[in-house]
Amino acid sequence: MDDHVEFNGKNVEDKAEPMSQNLSDIAKEFLQSLRTLFTNPVYVTMLTGTVFMVNGNVGSYTFRAKFIEQQFGESASKANFFFGATSIPAIALGIFLGGILVKCLKLSLPSCAKLLFITYLIGWLLELCQFFISCENIRVPGLTTAYNGTVGNSSNGMISSCNADCVCDPQVWDPVCGQDGHTYLSPCLGGCQRTIGEGKSMIFLDCRCVAENMLGNSSAVLGHCPRRDCSASFILYISVEVIASFISCLGYTASYLIFIRSIPKNMKSFALGMHIVIARTFGGIPAPMYFGAALDQTCISWSEKACSEHGACRLYNVDKFRVTLLSLTASLRFIGLTFYLIMATFVRRSQKSEVAQVAMENGQEDQTQASSVGLADDATDGGMIRNLLSDPAPDGIYSSYHPKGRGPRLSAPCSF
Repeated sequence: MDDHVEFNGKNVEDKAEPMSQNLSDIAKEFLQSLRTLFTNPVYVTMLTGTVFMVNGNVGSYTFRAKFIEQQFGESASKANFFFGATSIPAIALGIFLGGILVKCLKLSLPSCAKLLFITYLIGWLLELCQFFISCENIRVPGLTTAYNGTVGNSSNGMISSCNADCVCDPQVWDPVCGQDGHTYLSPCLGGCQRTIGEGKSMIFLDCRCVAENMLGNSSAVLGHCPRRDCSASFILYISVEVIASFISCLGYTASYLIFIRSIPKNMKSFALGMHIVIARTFGGIPAPMYFGAALDQTCISWSEKACSEHGACRLYNVDKFRVTLLSLTASLRFIGLTFYLIMATFVRRSQKSEVAQVAMENGQEDQTQASSVGLADDATDGGMIRNLLSDPAPDGIYSSYHPKGRGPRLSAPCSF
């Protein structure tokens, strides 16, 4: 019984040893694969460029609806609808036509790298035009514009001579639109003295801050003042975005071909997995956080929660919001473009070295074949010499061996 238990224990140990060896072998192969992968300059530069591109794309797409809402006065639902209905088909069409372009032109690896860089560069240049597509800020005295009167000593500059006697709380958010086209954060800050009507139809009269900007009617109504019509700017912005997305995606297929061809065959699946994990981890996760933190700096009016904590942003500085969002996006994409350019250089060098190596190998093969042919010929010639020395020449013709030739040389008959 004891022997049987000991025998079973030996079996368990024998089974455990191969398992531990397999795990150690897997770990060694994994580390070796990582080393091989991350010493590949084409793969590393392309992966780094992709991470920066994903950062720019994710950050831009996350706050695109808010940007359109703040910049052009469109609702978030309308912004999302227009963006999805226009950009997604353009992206899909760009990828499809890019694949056809690569196939029809039969682009080499360096040509694919050039196509990738050029298409992304054109798309990036087009997106720079969006810096100049804008609408005016909402005119809010004390925040985006100054009162005509002397600004008081309030920390936020919303107290002026026209409302100083009203003892207003600057944190109250109840915007009204004055007849002068300015939006005041509350009727009190507009210097309004009395009201008529009820509910949404309420009208505020004798608003002293409104009277400073115009003669006659000095009333105000609930809500923000309407902006000037920004529909033309909105359509122009969407058009530029669609064209830039389409052109950029023409190089999408080329990027995958570069990725596939630059990796050894036995490592393609591993390289693809690492590419997806790294791009989504370092590109998709941090971008919304630092984009949001940067855009928070453009807020000019916050709601407050308990204990004086910031709530949601009530009003952004539209110009700063646009410049901040587009600058972050353009900067990240420019860094990605720089790495794509470096990657194209590595691809070109790699192609040249491969061509030189193939030429060298072909030259060595030709030399080896020539030497082997020479040896075979020499062996054949030697056999013929021995035959000629042993056998008489037929019909009075004798043969002699030409030392520089490849075979026997027949001479004329001798005459004595």
